[in-house]
Amino acid sequence: MAQRLSEVLERQGLSHSGFLFLKAVQDAPAPLSELSRLLGLSPATITELTDRLAIPGFVERIPDPHDRRVTLARLTPLGRQTLQKARQAHRELLRRAFLQLPEDDLRGLVRGLTVLRQALEAVPRGVVP
Repeated sequence: MAQRLSEVLERQGLSHSGFLFLKAVQDAPAPLSELSRLLGLSPATITELTDRLAIPGFVERIPDPHDRRVTLARLTPLGRQTLQKARQAHRELLRRAFLQLPEDDLRGLVRGLTVLRQALEAVPRGVVP
């Protein structure tokens, strides 16, 4: 699934990390340091990713109006359009994949994922290094 998703996103000019980055700044500009924390990527990786997304014009760097030491990433109109297309393609990939599953298998998958989510929620945060 991850490989197929990557193929779909690449057709939009995005990596998986780029897709997550655009989603993270869709509602409001965000500090690069916050994006690093939110996406679980190093500051250097966020800087490189911002550069890669700025080249085609998906995002732009702007100064924080409240703290001139901080740089924000803001989604551009082209970035918003690209994110929308990537989301539509992602949904279509999932729709087509799930349509291939017999109903009983789909119900079993939903049950299994529900149990997995509950198990993950039961693991206290910070316990696993």
